[in-house]
Amino acid sequence: MELNALAELASPILDAADSQTTTNRSNRFLLTTKRVAAIVASVLLIAFLVQFGLIYDSSVRTEQQLFATSVGEQREVELSDGTIVTLNTNSQLEVDYDRSERTIRMNRGEAIFEVASGRNWPFVVRAADLQVRAVGTAFAVRLLDDEFSVTVIEGQVEVAESSGPQDHLSQFGSDSEAMGQSQIREYRGTKFKPLSVGSGQILIFSSSEDSRLLVNKSARDLQRELSWQHGLHDFSDVPLEEVISEIGRYSSLSIELEDPKLREIRFGGVFRTGETKPLLDALEASYGVDVEYVGTNKVRLRLTAEKQSENQN
Repeated sequence: MELNALAELASPILDAADSQTTTNRSNRFLLTTKRVAAIVASVLLIAFLVQFGLIYDSSVRTEQQLFATSVGEQREVELSDGTIVTLNTNSQLEVDYDRSERTIRMNRGEAIFEVASGRNWPFVVRAADLQVRAVGTAFAVRLLDDEFSVTVIEGQVEVAESSGPQDHLSQFGSDSEAMGQSQIREYRGTKFKPLSVGSGQILIFSSSEDSRLLVNKSARDLQRELSWQHGLHDFSDVPLEEVISEIGRYSSLSIELEDPKLREIRFGGVFRTGETKPLLDALEASYGVDVEYVGTNKVRLRLTAEKQSENQN
């Protein structure tokens, strides 16, 4: 359609030229008309070559970068195409843009992608041996030791097995490889046809359980899932074991659950990321938990004697 529009421009240009001729055209005017026609033909040819990628379009920028955050750090970056990426704690990803595809290699951690639209320029996030493809949408990808998940905030994405080998960290040397390579897990046993994931849905793969799960979330649940982007933990009726695991991603503090019954406690509350003391205080005050500080980087949790007695009764 773009080529047709350009072709239609040729007619009025030539008509305008013809209107200024007489029946006795001079050789000079005929030469001018031919020049106009040649210019129009050149424009059409260039548009055709750019449209089908046969010559380089300078407006399409190539880009290769590495972004990472340390434990407890969060970071927002804007890529060359206008895409906004928000990295969560202890995360690492590579950006590899070329004319055919905008590729992100997620090596570990969690990130939200607000993708700038590009109808002819696919945006693909590769993590482990899976890939997420989107155009002009917003979604989050999470890659931890035994879990990969995609949360769609707006629009729709397609999740499929990645085609071809993953050259993790190929552009950035051994230092970054030591940081991220050990976190990569291959999700063997997840052979599946490409899946569409829409707004408000979360697709979860677990390598430890060899399973996948597509879950519909309410707006409030989605807000909780992504509360980290505002520097918050937002828990509602979550097993304490999961709570401890999640807050541990933001701190060097090690928290041990000495009493197995603690795992059964369902916990709720909103806390700032990286601030563990308010949570520990809440456990002491409201859940009958003894908090023992061992040095500066370790905490042990156990039920109080009174709470143990209540449970026995």
